[in-house]
Amino acid sequence: MPQADANFMRQWFKHGLFLPNSADPGSLPFDNPTLTGRPSTKYEYKQTLNPDMKSPRDYPFVYNVNTDSTPFIVWDCLRVAEFTGQCHLNVMERYHAYVTHILQQSINIIKEKRLQVGIFLANCLDFPNYHLTLSMPKYDRIFTSNLQDLIGLSRILTTFKPLLNTDNKQSMIITQTLNWIMHTPGADVQNVPRVEIFRILGMCREDTGLSHKLSEDVNNHREYYNNTHWFLAYLRADIMGGGIGIPAMDHVPKLSEVTHFNGMRMRNFRKGLNKLVPFKYRVNARKITMLNGMDRNVEWCLPDNGK
Repeated sequence: MPQADANFMRQWFKHGLFLPNSADPGSLPFDNPTLTGRPSTKYEYKQTLNPDMKSPRDYPFVYNVNTDSTPFIVWDCLRVAEFTGQCHLNVMERYHAYVTHILQQSINIIKEKRLQVGIFLANCLDFPNYHLTLSMPKYDRIFTSNLQDLIGLSRILTTFKPLLNTDNKQSMIITQTLNWIMHTPGADVQNVPRVEIFRILGMCREDTGLSHKLSEDVNNHREYYNNTHWFLAYLRADIMGGGIGIPAMDHVPKLSEVTHFNGMRMRNFRKGLNKLVPFKYRVNARKITMLNGMDRNVEWCLPDNGK
């Protein structure tokens, strides 16, 4: 992170508000509610090791931005810099301008009745039944977050394909996995031979200009290890294993079976860029946004949707 931004970050930790310097905190009608929540899962896990702790239970709301974390973890600082385009602004002012712009855009879309929001407190696997019962329109885009980690890729594609708008050749389902490396040890840069690590560290230093010490941080050099072949193996294993209500296969599927599973077409991220969500995020291209380099996003298109 640039030193100038780091200095402003330290100031931000003292007040925790997205405000320009000219704003009077006393005039605010309420605090930013996104900075409070239940204790972290790591904290909860440590506490539940105590046999006297009971779960589930009511949790007190706490200030949940840890002092050892980087703020703005979910924001794309490249998009923020592109929007502000003013290098003299400090990091809080840049994000204040960007967040204000996004909120205003959202308000305008709602006022123009261009956005319809539906909230369903139900198992995601039951949603197609609600969709059918309510005669809801079909979708051009279905983002499934990291449900793949929970219910399996085959279950996702089988469940949500009928909800796609077949009149739009660009309709697609986007799947994401955060935990795949946990099940694929060879994909973790921390498990590669030491000779390979030296080469990866050298690539990191050359690309970023980081010191030897900083380049040794696993999150800084993880993206320089090409583990795509391991990810493809993981996809084959995921499809082979079935999912909730879907039995496991009796053979290891070929990659071609995976890329055309259930009549879908997996966008070939090895030959071209994804259209909506990057296959993986560049960690060192984002000096403020903290990423771990392990997330993977795959786009699944209708069978006649090009490449």
